[in-house]
Amino acid sequence: MTRLHMTFALAAIYAIASQASAAPITYVDASTANTTLATGGAFTPTTTPAGGVNGDDNWSVRAFGNGGNVFTSNDSGAGVNAEDAPGLATTITGLTPGAQYNVFGYFWDGSGNWRLKASLTQAPPLADHPSVSFSADGSASSTNASPAAAGDFAVSPLLSEGDRILQQAVLGVATADANGSILIYIDDLADPTVSSTQRTWYDGVGYSLVPEPSASILAVGCVAGASLLSRRRKVGAA
Repeated sequence: MTRLHMTFALAAIYAIASQASAAPITYVDASTANTTLATGGAFTPTTTPAGGVNGDDNWSVRAFGNGGNVFTSNDSGAGVNAEDAPGLATTITGLTPGAQYNVFGYFWDGSGNWRLKASLTQAPPLADHPSVSFSADGSASSTNASPAAAGDFAVSPLLSEGDRILQQAVLGVATADANGSILIYIDDLADPTVSSTQRTWYDGVGYSLVPEPSASILAVGCVAGASLLSRRRKVGAA
């Protein structure tokens, strides 16, 4: 490949990569208005006491994080009333029907490798598997979720509070339905020992548009492809 051909190819790759990373993330706070039980029923988390109730097999509301509260499970520390909160479904609305979006889940972590289970396709209960289970540090049964970064968002959410950091779980790409909606399934990590490392503090979800290649990018790609094809023909004829 000549230097000119290489230049065209690299230009095409750079242009595509630059556009693909351009769309900012929109954060959507989880609430009882956009979140139901995964089975379709109304979501009614425990609201009192302020720190939640362990052992009732329900999510609790804790005054913390974005929107003023988070939904928590297994929140009372080691050895106290294990619970398995029900699976949830949070819906993002107002999207362009048929458009593709990168989708993310957001949860908080202290110092104990807290968890979130989330999926675009699998309904709860979700397995203890890295494909649907996320944690701050990663583990044999969970995928590492990096701290959320302010520069990735259209408007940055709250990223830290006290000694806790907002973590971003990358869930994949989803296509908005005919109503302009995307549904995300959420679950906790049921833990019979109620170790503090198994807490789930679920705060919300996020999305960013997967951009279609612009005319200029397609043009660069066509020129690069034509150049490479021309080069191959010359080599074959030689």
